[in-house]
Amino acid sequence: MPRSSHLLFPVVAIAVSLVAAGPAQALQISEGRLRGPSGANDEFVELYNDSDSAVTVATIDGSGGWAVVASDGTTRFTVPNGTVIPARGHYLGANSVAYSLSSTAVADVTYAVDIPDNAGVALFKTSNPGNFTLGNRMDAFGTTSVGDTLYREGPGYAAITPFSIDSSFYRDERPGLPKDTDSNGNDFVFVDTNGTSAGAGQRLGAPGPQNLASPLTGPGTLSVTLVDPDVSADAQPNLAQPLASDPASNATFGRVIIRRHITNLSTVPVTSLAFRVSDVTTFPSPSGVSDLRPQTTPTSGEFLGTTLTGPSQPNGGGFNSLLTVQDVNSGAPLNPGQSVDVQFQMGVQQDGEIRFCAQAAALPSGNGLVSYVGSTNGGATPASVCAPSFAPYALGASATPSFPDQPAGSIGASRTVTFTNPAPVAVALGRVSIDEDDYLISENRCGDRVLLAGASCTVRVRFTPSAAGTRTGTLRVRGRMLPETSLALSGLGTPAPVDGADGAAGAGGTDGADGANGTDGATGPIGATGPIGATGPIGPIGATGPIGPIGATGSTGPTGSTGPTGSTGPTGAIGATGPAGATGAAGADAKLPCKLQNPKVGTKITCDFTGKAAITVTAKTAVKVQLKTRSGKVLATGTTKRGSVVLSTKRKLKAGVYVVRIQDGPKLRISVG
Repeated sequence: MPRSSHLLFPVVAIAVSLVAAGPAQALQISEGRLRGPSGANDEFVELYNDSDSAVTVATIDGSGGWAVVASDGTTRFTVPNGTVIPARGHYLGANSVAYSLSSTAVADVTYAVDIPDNAGVALFKTSNPGNFTLGNRMDAFGTTSVGDTLYREGPGYAAITPFSIDSSFYRDERPGLPKDTDSNGNDFVFVDTNGTSAGAGQRLGAPGPQNLASPLTGPGTLSVTLVDPDVSADAQPNLAQPLASDPASNATFGRVIIRRHITNLSTVPVTSLAFRVSDVTTFPSPSGVSDLRPQTTPTSGEFLGTTLTGPSQPNGGGFNSLLTVQDVNSGAPLNPGQSVDVQFQMGVQQDGEIRFCAQAAALPSGNGLVSYVGSTNGGATPASVCAPSFAPYALGASATPSFPDQPAGSIGASRTVTFTNPAPVAVALGRVSIDEDDYLISENRCGDRVLLAGASCTVRVRFTPSAAGTRTGTLRVRGRMLPETSLALSGLGTPAPVDGADGAAGAGGTDGADGANGTDGATGPIGATGPIGATGPIGPIGATGPIGPIGATGSTGPTGSTGPTGSTGPTGAIGATGPAGATGAAGADAKLPCKLQNPKVGTKITCDFTGKAAITVTAKTAVKVQLKTRSGKVLATGTTKRGSVVLSTKRKLKAGVYVVRIQDGPKLRISVG
């Protein structure tokens, strides 16, 4: 089997002729019928200890015990002195001639004289007929046709046509514990396995007699929570609605399956676990209201099934039907601190609004309420009319923190909330969150941890109003072992301060002293060689020799040697300056610190505010991501690819709070600076 690890007054019987009347007793008549499918003798009367302590039967008039007497004045059975009826336990008397419900509950005591149809029955603190008086009466159960008011409370419940059907009258348990307003007509509900109209209201259900050995309802022992507290009660795995039609199994329009996480918060093993239906929308249902038929549900994977227990219910269960978890038993108990997931299946015979409530009972004791309201066709959701028998264990929260007024757009100081585990065993806590954007969790020491019995943990919260005015929020602590704990938050946002106009320009300052000369620059490279200077002038002509005789004309003489080279021309112009060296790397910009204020499961955000803002978002799937200001202005947009995306802004960000919006997901906030 899948598992994860009233006040009791003194009991006295009073003979009016002997002693004064004493305090009232806790015992009451809780269910009964005066006819069944086996005829007029197929009857029973069930007694219930309406207190949180055991009752020991005792009288002071010397009689043998407490008597159950019909309105004909004849005792049908007596609860003997010394009988111990456990806290919230039952005691069953039945007619041995034809009682047909022994497979549901064996009688603790029997009788053999029929109680007439529509008669009355009373329970007295004595078995002495001479003391059967109003002062000694503990309770009464009778119809409007009973003339003697000693055998009914108030006007009585409606008399019925005496059909031999599987029916009973039982005390309404929708308020939590069996209803007792001292008026039988207000307190008792009529049911039968065919939804017969017999004169006292028509509703499908089943008789459910209980005896000394039946499971008990006791305070603070079981916890009933959603299987997955991080999704709504309408979503898988908390709810399933298979649509396959199965008319033969009272499921013409499919089925509704409600699943809940059950934890043993007591210090002893639970060896029997059952749930009694206290409210359900069923036959006959008006238009717009569903007709549900509780039925046996098989165990499936981690979800334990429930068995429709009691008499044959061919139309499915209804009011007062019992659904037993067969996988929890003495051989496979639910030990202290252990949990199981249980499913409750109902056939749908008509679509519409849904109400379903079932009160837990266990051995040695247990309590808890399985409750759901919704719709089979997406219509309106009705209000619940059920309450748990006892307030379940829930985390105790310290007083709601007080937040001082805070300017809009700013972040206030932290306030501490303390949560304490009241259960006698350790409990596992889940996610801690705040619904609205006007508050953020600055420190979380409660989420996703085990909290020992009596131990405490803390959550620190800051007020970050997005606008002026009263700003509210809800701090929630979820878990699978205790119901969700919520704490309302409230603070006043004040208008954000407005920047003043720019001041006039200040007078110019005096010129500073000249700076020192910079060091000489490095010698530039040697320029290119200048051009060759121009050719120097021709040297002077030599002196003319004497005139020789005129001879024959001689050949031309050789050319004279070149004169000496002229002086070097001026130096050529300096060559162009060589290219400048590469510019050195710029110094790093200052960084603004970035802190993610409310991370969500499955999403990781890192920030790098070097120059412009660069924000990396990592998600499990490809989703669209936006970076916005708190006023909604979009600064950057992107889509995760291969699990991440980098959003870059066009300008530097100022210190403050920004919003990262992830497609189909929550808004995530980061603070900068």
